Amino acid sequence: HYGVKTGFNKAFVIDDKTRTSLIEEDSNSSGIINRLAVGDDIRKWCIKDKSRWLIVTPIGINIKEYPAIFKHLQQWQRELEKRSDKGHYWWELRACSYYTAFSQPKIIYPVMAQNARFTFDNNGTFTNDKAFIIPVYDLYLLGVLNSIHVWNYLESACSELLGKSLELRSIYMNKVPIPKASEIEQKVISKLVQKCLDAKGVGCEAWEKEIDIRVAKLYGFDDNYALN
Repeated sequence: HYGVKTGFNKAFVIDDKTRTSLIEEDSNSSGIINRLAVGDDIRKWCIKDKSRWLIVTPIGINIKEYPAIFKHLQQWQRELEKRSDKGHYWWELRACSYYTAFSQPKIIYPVMAQNARFTFDNNGTFTNDKAFIIPVYDLYLLGVLNSIHVWNYLESACSELLGKSLELRSIYMNKVPIPKASEIEQKVISKLVQKCLDAKGVGCEAWEKEIDIRVAKLYGFDDNYALN
C-alpha cells in the first residue's frame, strides 16, 4: 500500500512540541495522532526517528470529539478547503480503504532508494506517499527483500533515477520472485533478521552475510555467487 497523501502537509504533519501541546490541551488528541515516517527516514532494519507525527482524520470522523485538533486545523481552513484530494469535509483526509493496515505489523520501504532499505514496524507508524507498506508479519520475507540477491534483481528490473536511485514501484516489487523455504529455514533466517532489527542495523555485517548465503541457496545460486 501507498503511504498517506494529505494534500497539505503543513496542517497534518506536526512535530513533538505541537503534539505535546495538542494533547495537553485535550487528551483525546492522542487518539488520532500517529507517528509518521517519510521515505528518507526508512533505512535497512530501522526507521530513523525524526519525531514526525501525523494527524489522521479519516472520512466520517467526529471532529467535535477533538476540539484541540479542530482548532489547530482551522489555521489552514482556506487551504484545506481548496484541496482536490480531501474527504467530505475540509478537515478530513482523502478516502483510504486501508487506514487500519498502518496499525498492523508491516514491512516498510521507501519509494526511491540507492540500496536495500526494507524494515519492519510494529508500532503503528504511518508513512507518507514517499513510502510503501506490506502489512504482514513476515521476517523471512523481510530477510529475502534485504538480501543482496533481491537488490541485484531490482537493479536490473527497476527504473533508475538521477543519483542512481531505484524507483521501487509496485509494478516492479510485485514481480520479485520469493524463494520457497522449509519452515526450519524460514525460522533460521527470521532469527537472523530479528537480530538485525534489534541492533537497528548497527554491526550486522556477519548476520547479513549469513542471510545472503542462505537466501542464495534458496534461489539455487552456487556457493561462489552466495559469498560475493
